[in-house]
Amino acid sequence: MGHYIYKLLMQVNYLINKVQTSFSFNFKVIEYFFNYFKVLNPFIAILRFITLFWAYFLLFYDQVCSIDVKMQPSILIVEDEKIVREGLARALSHEFKIYQASNGNEAMKIIYKHSDITVIVSDLKMPEIDGFELLEKIRDENKNIKVIFLTAFYSIESAVDAMRKGAFDYICKPVNLKKLESTIKNAIQI
Repeated sequence: MGHYIYKLLMQVNYLINKVQTSFSFNFKVIEYFFNYFKVLNPFIAILRFITLFWAYFLLFYDQVCSIDVKMQPSILIVEDEKIVREGLARALSHEFKIYQASNGNEAMKIIYKHSDITVIVSDLKMPEIDGFELLEKIRDENKNIKVIFLTAFYSIESAVDAMRKGAFDYICKPVNLKKLESTIKNAIQI
């Protein structure tokens, strides 16, 4: 819509150029300012200034709005199985900006590097640093990041332990993508 208003304002500016010949005001004091707009008539110059200002404002406003619309929440997927990690990334990339890590150490490097991460989707059992150790490190560094655990080894004890340690949710594999997406959105909103 802003593009159409911009075109309209540019047409108004063109009409002002045509009409300016019918006015004959000439003020020497403000002549320098109005020469910038190629007009000696103050009324026409002011109208042209307002028109151009508004047109540029609308162009800038459209750019800012389009940026806001494209901004996506960032999530980090930490999964040692490459096929699962890339599949989740592909499935969630239409809604979220995705970072990927294959283990807890790599995840911590990404967290330090990118402060925009709001949710981490992590496997529970991984080499080097497991999901619980990763959660503890995240809690030490940034308490605002929500952690959602995925696991193929579901047990009530590990689910309770994960929630007690501060995990946002605990989801069993194979992952229901709609449930995961919904859980991520809930984590972002809280």
